[in-house]
Amino acid sequence: MHRQREADRCSSAAPSETSGSTSPERAADDDTDFFMAQTNDSQSSIGVANFRDSRLSSEQSEPLPPIGRLPPEILIAIFSKLVAPSDMLNSMLVCRGWAANSVGILWHRPTCNTWANVRSVTTSLGKPDSLFNYADLIKRLNLSALSDDVSDGTILSFNQCKRIERLTLTSCKNLTDKGVSDLVEGNRHLQALDVSELRHLTDHTLATVSRDCPRLQGLNITGCSKITDDALLIVSQKCRQIKRLKLNGVSNVSDRAIQSFAENCPSILEIDLHDCKLVTSISVTPLLTTLRHLRELRLAHCIEIDDSAFLSLPCQMTFDSLRILDLTACENVRDDSVERIGIHALLNSCPRLTHLSLTGVQEFLRENLTAFCREAPPEFTQQQRDVFCVFSGDGVNRLRDHLNRSEPHFHEEAEATMYDDDEELDEDEGHMTGLMNATVINDGDDDYIDVGPLNT
Repeated sequence: MHRQREADRCSSAAPSETSGSTSPERAADDDTDFFMAQTNDSQSSIGVANFRDSRLSSEQSEPLPPIGRLPPEILIAIFSKLVAPSDMLNSMLVCRGWAANSVGILWHRPTCNTWANVRSVTTSLGKPDSLFNYADLIKRLNLSALSDDVSDGTILSFNQCKRIERLTLTSCKNLTDKGVSDLVEGNRHLQALDVSELRHLTDHTLATVSRDCPRLQGLNITGCSKITDDALLIVSQKCRQIKRLKLNGVSNVSDRAIQSFAENCPSILEIDLHDCKLVTSISVTPLLTTLRHLRELRLAHCIEIDDSAFLSLPCQMTFDSLRILDLTACENVRDDSVERIGIHALLNSCPRLTHLSLTGVQEFLRENLTAFCREAPPEFTQQQRDVFCVFSGDGVNRLRDHLNRSEPHFHEEAEATMYDDDEELDEDEGHMTGLMNATVINDGDDDYIDVGPLNT
């Protein structure tokens, strides 16, 4: 009797009370999703608890092979090592116990890179007599590979998926408010949304996001030029867990929305305001003083930003988390503010700094400084070469040495730096941004939710 109870307990078909949050995910993540180059902070389960909880008496009465005595967590760990979906599918067909412990891995992020795959997925979702509720298993959905042809009708079948955590619709230019809003509606587990370059989207979509997605951590609305401050204000008030925000080219965004994010979303790590021409210095100061965990502040082509953005900062204030500050083409930034934000101190206190971009900032296009710049790429035009100002590799070290020799008084200000020597840099910050694609920093990180490739 004791041996029979032990067999029941260890059987993969027997009930399991183990929390799914301990179940491992695939180690290889070759997805191109927005916010995908970082550790998954999802609390979702890969296993299928409701199926494992059902007793399969017909299988329990048969003698169990050794592998049949493995607990679900071990089986899931084994299945998660399978890379090819075909291998995972074959594992599902072995027995119901294996199916229950592998189906979640197979459906966690369905492959939708071809129309044949999309049809296969949507067909399975539409079957009323399916052994599993596939709609609830989908946590990550990426349709960007078919962006040119995806329409509201394409995503209609996915509207029943209400446990999506990461939704990537990059450049699906034919999508409208109707399609995206219906898909997002009811997805209270949504953590990352990438609708970049969906130029038909309006405030209506963000109103749905604000209402139904309180766990949102990453929002990329790059190029969504019809979205206004009104919608972003509501997002900042309702989605207070936001960590990464990309508003590149959202021409209607102004200081009002940016200040609201600074006030309501204290966890923001990265904010990209590339080419947001209505954003002024009034926004920059609260971003720096309020967001104590801010790592990246990208202000390329924000032409209204001037010295006052930085001269208003408290003199003794430090910015220990800030790692990337992109001022590409901010021509109103002059010597005074650059001295205050500590370009020299940055170089002295960040030995791991590998790239520094000051492209288009006229005050740095001086021969005594550009002598340490790297060469502009050969495909650049003469106009681009004239404003190119990027220090990388040994050029950063030589610039540091030059400033230390020629301007020794800066050493006294080095204590008030925005960088921390002991802090590790992000592993996936190796993306380029700005007029000349010039800002690149690479090191290690353990808490990155992907902002994905930056605009070039």
